[in-house]
Amino acid sequence: MMYEQKMAIAKEVQAPQRILIVGGSGAHYTVDAKLIQQKLGIPSINIATDEPIGLDVILPSVADVIKKGDM
Repeated sequence: MMYEQKMAIAKEVQAPQRILIVGGSGAHYTVDAKLIQQKLGIPSINIATDEPIGLDVILPSVADVIKKGDM
């Protein structure tokens, strides 16, 4: 459920440049997107998952939310 919510938020945030945190549980639990956004002034969204899956599954699953200009 949380993953679908994160993906919906990523699709809603419209900006010329965004920071998307993509990864597994390490990124999910340790990367503070709100702090990154406050410090850099760039919309930041943590779409990392806490599921025990690899990047071979994660990266294709986020491909539809990545846009030109995203980091």
